Amino acid sequence: MDNDGDRISIIISQLGLAHLDRLWDNRHMFGIGLPEAIIILLAIGLLFFGSGKIIEFARSLGRLSGEFKKGKADIERELKAAEKEEEDKKKVP
Repeated sequence: MDNDGDRISIIISQLGLAHLDRLWDNRHMFGIGLPEAIIILLAIGLLFFGSGKIIEFARSLGRLSGEFKKGKADIERELKAAEKEEEDKKKVP
Protein backbone atom coordinates (compact mmCIF):
# COMPACT_ATOMS: atom_id res chain seq x y z
CA MET A 1 0.00 0.00 0.00
CA ASP A 2 1.25 3.51 -0.71
CA ASN A 3 2.00 6.12 1.95
CA ASP A 4 -1.42 7.77 1.66
CA GLY A 5 -3.09 4.40 2.02
CA ASP A 6 -0.98 3.62 5.08
CA ARG A 7 -1.87 6.97 6.66
CA ILE A 8 -5.55 6.50 5.97
CA SER A 9 -5.46 2.96 7.39
CA ILE A 10 -3.81 4.23 10.56
CA ILE A 11 -6.35 7.03 10.97
CA ILE A 12 -9.24 4.65 10.37
CA SER A 13 -7.92 2.15 12.91
CA GLN A 14 -7.31 4.91 15.49
CA LEU A 15 -10.89 6.09 15.10
CA GLY A 16 -12.11 2.56 15.72
CA LEU A 17 -13.63 2.20 12.28
CA ALA A 18 -11.96 -1.06 11.24
CA HIS A 19 -14.81 -1.97 8.89
CA LEU A 20 -13.98 1.12 6.80
CA ASP A 21 -10.40 -0.10 6.44
CA ARG A 22 -11.64 -3.07 4.41
CA LEU A 23 -13.54 -0.68 2.14
CA TRP A 24 -10.38 1.35 1.59
CA ASP A 25 -8.38 -1.76 0.67
CA ASN A 26 -11.06 -2.95 -1.78
CA ARG A 27 -11.46 0.49 -3.32
CA HIS A 28 -9.05 -0.19 -6.15
CA MET A 29 -10.58 -2.16 -8.99
CA PHE A 30 -8.18 -4.65 -10.57
CA GLY A 31 -5.27 -3.07 -8.69
CA ILE A 32 -5.60 0.31 -10.38
CA GLY A 33 -6.48 3.63 -8.83
CA LEU A 34 -8.80 6.40 -9.94
CA PRO A 35 -6.29 8.31 -12.14
CA GLU A 36 -5.40 5.17 -14.07
CA ALA A 37 -9.08 4.26 -14.50
CA ILE A 38 -9.80 7.73 -15.89
CA ILE A 39 -6.95 7.44 -18.40
CA ILE A 40 -8.17 3.99 -19.49
CA LEU A 41 -11.75 5.26 -19.92
CA LEU A 42 -10.51 8.22 -21.95
CA ALA A 43 -8.50 5.91 -24.20
CA ILE A 44 -11.51 3.63 -24.73
CA GLY A 45 -13.70 6.66 -25.44
CA LEU A 46 -11.16 7.91 -27.95
CA LEU A 47 -11.23 4.56 -29.74
CA PHE A 48 -15.02 4.39 -29.87
CA PHE A 49 -15.96 7.99 -30.55
CA GLY A 50 -12.87 9.61 -32.06
CA SER A 51 -11.10 12.78 -31.01
CA GLY A 52 -13.73 15.14 -32.46
CA LYS A 53 -16.53 13.76 -30.31
CA ILE A 54 -14.34 13.77 -27.18
CA ILE A 55 -13.47 17.44 -27.73
CA GLU A 56 -17.14 18.26 -28.39
CA PHE A 57 -18.15 16.43 -25.20
CA ALA A 58 -15.51 18.28 -23.15
CA ARG A 59 -16.74 21.60 -24.58
CA SER A 60 -20.30 20.70 -23.63
CA LEU A 61 -19.21 19.86 -20.10
CA GLY A 62 -17.45 23.22 -19.88
CA ARG A 63 -20.56 25.06 -21.04
CA LEU A 64 -22.69 23.07 -18.60
CA SER A 65 -20.35 24.00 -15.78
CA GLY A 66 -20.52 27.68 -16.76
CA GLU A 67 -24.32 27.62 -16.89
CA PHE A 68 -24.44 25.93 -13.50
CA LYS A 69 -22.20 28.63 -12.01
CA LYS A 70 -24.36 31.38 -13.54
CA GLY A 71 -27.51 29.78 -12.16
CA LYS A 72 -25.94 29.41 -8.75
CA ALA A 73 -24.86 33.06 -8.73
CA ASP A 74 -28.36 34.16 -9.78
CA ILE A 75 -29.98 32.19 -6.98
CA GLU A 76 -27.49 33.54 -4.42
CA ARG A 77 -28.16 37.09 -5.65
CA GLU A 78 -31.93 36.59 -5.36
CA LEU A 79 -31.60 35.15 -1.85
CA LYS A 80 -29.44 38.07 -0.71
CA ALA A 81 -31.90 40.55 -2.19
CA ALA A 82 -34.81 38.84 -0.44
CA GLU A 83 -32.86 38.76 2.82
CA LYS A 84 -32.03 42.45 2.54
CA GLU A 85 -35.67 43.24 1.76
CA GLU A 86 -36.76 41.36 4.91
CA GLU A 87 -34.22 43.29 7.01
CA ASP A 88 -35.47 46.59 5.55
CA LYS A 89 -39.07 45.64 6.45
CA LYS A 90 -38.02 44.87 10.03
CA LYS A 91 -36.24 48.22 10.40
CA VAL A 92 -39.22 50.27 9.28
CA PRO A 93 -42.07 50.00 11.84
